[in-house]
Amino acid sequence: MRLTCLVLAVAICSTSLAPGQDADRQSERSDGTDRTVKQLRHEVQRLSEQVERLEALTVMRGDSVEDTDHIILKGTDVTDELMSHLADVTGLRRVVLYRTKVTDAGLDELKQLPKLKELYIWHSPVSDDAAQLFESFEGLVRLSIIGTKITPECVERLRNVLSATIDYRGGGYLGVRVSNESLQCEITVTSPDSPARRGGLQRGDIIVKIDGRDVRNPEEFFGFMRQYVPGKDIEVTVVRGGNTLHKTITLDHTPLPNRFAPVLAIKPKPMPDIKLNCTVAGTSARGGLVAISVGTDDGVRPDMIFHVGRDGKYLGRLEVLKTRADASVARVLGSRGQIVQGDLINIGTEIGKQ
Repeated sequence: MRLTCLVLAVAICSTSLAPGQDADRQSERSDGTDRTVKQLRHEVQRLSEQVERLEALTVMRGDSVEDTDHIILKGTDVTDELMSHLADVTGLRRVVLYRTKVTDAGLDELKQLPKLKELYIWHSPVSDDAAQLFESFEGLVRLSIIGTKITPECVERLRNVLSATIDYRGGGYLGVRVSNESLQCEITVTSPDSPARRGGLQRGDIIVKIDGRDVRNPEEFFGFMRQYVPGKDIEVTVVRGGNTLHKTITLDHTPLPNRFAPVLAIKPKPMPDIKLNCTVAGTSARGGLVAISVGTDDGVRPDMIFHVGRDGKYLGRLEVLKTRADASVARVLGSRGQIVQGDLINIGTEIGKQ
């Protein structure tokens, strides 16, 4: 089984028009093409910004991804049970867990990955009991532990045993960059929608204290910040234009860096709990389109994703394009074999089984 991680983005769904509105709306669209394009561009930008904050995980089966070598698992839907499926992806070299519910038991499944080189565990409830597991990863070159239940004492022991580079932090996130070219701790950037910006910090501020402790240079600043956890209230003292200001700021979770951005896929909205057991009623002469033996009377609507199988074998996915009361038309999104009349279609995870 091949796995890849996708961020679930927001779908743009069309709205049906009342009969009396068709002509007027069509005229508006033809007269306002430029305005429509600008609106669409604005919508795409808005959705792109939302994607960064979404934490939905979709594990796809049957995608055309060969020998996946890294996977990024995000969100509370990622549990120990899901981790058991990673054993089948033996080519994995990097595994990233971000704000998941994976515990020590779930991490134990990673012992089945012979090529694992990098492991990032961020904001997940892993404890010191995982130390013995880390020691068993002979090929591990980087271990990043941020916002977990693992203690500093455990990390110190791991540093004495492992040859891997270990990055250990509490996971509290302020959201600033500071100058490395100055002996002072001068803020050069405050990240958008970060605790720093919400708390009133600005570019050019000189950080002189964190929770009453003197900050004399960037190194001391980062040393203090590595100790804090998400949700912690800290007092940041800055000098701005000769004035000393005190800001109380609540830290957030450290976000994943851009280099860890998963493959993005615009997916339809989450499917309702519809249990179907239908078949492919026919295929187009040129391929790419199929007829489905159910329609709106059975709860089917455009943008739904179906799975196709035959005799217990997974064949691929379909996206519904058009529907009528008793039938639908869908396009093939990807397949492992030719889809033919009579193949079984199902929304559920049990693919191709009666």
